[in-house]
Amino acid sequence: MATIPYREALLMKRMAWRNLQPRKPSEADARYVPTAVQMLTCIACLDYAMCDMEQELTDAGMMRHAVKRAFVRSFDEVIDVHSRAVRMLGQISTVAERQYNDQLEEAWRVIDGCILVAPPHRAYSIVSALCRIIEKLNLKLSGRYDFAPARGLYRIPHQLSCSCLTDYNLDSIIERNLEQIK
Repeated sequence: MATIPYREALLMKRMAWRNLQPRKPSEADARYVPTAVQMLTCIACLDYAMCDMEQELTDAGMMRHAVKRAFVRSFDEVIDVHSRAVRMLGQISTVAERQYNDQLEEAWRVIDGCILVAPPHRAYSIVSALCRIIEKLNLKLSGRYDFAPARGLYRIPHQLSCSCLTDYNLDSIIERNLEQIK
């Protein structure tokens, strides 16, 4: 049985203790928090928007073959990224996870109420706008706080373009309305 030198054991003990301490962002890092919260909220809203899109495509009779395949692939990506975000927040604290869910409900209520486009173009436009907003916010965080799983969401509007639906570029409408809930 090998023994660990005293200095290494002491270092391991200090590192373990440090990892158990609650972490607060530094003043320099705190400026990224609102952007990160907004991006994670948009990821959660994207999950809701994909559910609406599935219903709208089904109701319009468009959920067939290539569209269905592209939708399922995109929805799987959204679910994966959303679940990673929830897991990450759950590891921080249960309070963060609850706040995330509350923020999601409020943000989706605002988005759902401000878009007056008719289905099935409505959900597709919201999905496309949210993907572009997520990309823009993630680029603001790039470097130290980049949420790498979100990069897979950038290609969703292109994947879903096979549905031949019109994207009404609702980015600015959604961004302006989301600013109200801060």
